[in-house]
Amino acid sequence: KAQKGGVCTRHGAKAKQAKKCSHPECTNNVKAGGVCFRHGAIRKKCSHEGCTNVCLSGGVCHRHGAKIKKCCHEGCGNISVKGGVCQRHGAKTKRCTYEGCTNLSRNDGVCKRHGAKSKKCNHTGCTRVSQRGGVCTRHGATRKKCSHEGCTNWSMKGGVCVQHGAKVKVCSFNGCTGNSQKGGVCRRHGAKPNNCTYEGCTNLSKCSGGVCLRHSAKAKKNI
Repeated sequence: KAQKGGVCTRHGAKAKQAKKCSHPECTNNVKAGGVCFRHGAIRKKCSHEGCTNVCLSGGVCHRHGAKIKKCCHEGCGNISVKGGVCQRHGAKTKRCTYEGCTNLSRNDGVCKRHGAKSKKCNHTGCTRVSQRGGVCTRHGATRKKCSHEGCTNWSMKGGVCVQHGAKVKVCSFNGCTGNSQKGGVCRRHGAKPNNCTYEGCTNLSKCSGGVCLRHSAKAKKNI
């Protein structure tokens, strides 16, 4: 869209600075009522009967017909990120400023591995990562289930689980069909697994919140 002087931001028009949330010390952009989603702005829900997904356009979610811009590169079905193209076809995204790192920048110019701070659950005393609405899954953040009839698995991509068609990245090691974990490879070919964040525990982290099965069960008992 033309902004000023008949040109778009890409071709010289200066973009307006977004207003910041009025909540003390919050740097998020205003979404509604002078606040961000974390501090009370209400997200519109999909108007389709019984659907609780967030409305994207036309009053509906992606699953129920909301149109999203696709990459304009011929034959590509990825979502457009910037300039009408996806990351694969030239959309520029900010990278971590740590020397030699190619991860995406999260905040403060660095990735999570090199110091970007994740938002914590705002429930008193909880140190887990915030998922939705400012809280973790343990304190009310809802996770989507697979849309396949009768399936109770978590939705991974396209509204379905891996078992029902969600595509997952495969290890880049020649001939390997294992799931990619970190750095484009599986654990067998070099991806380092995350350990439980519970003090003194060396078990693998398997549950949300960075803990193992043993300490996830303990946490649930203490709620």
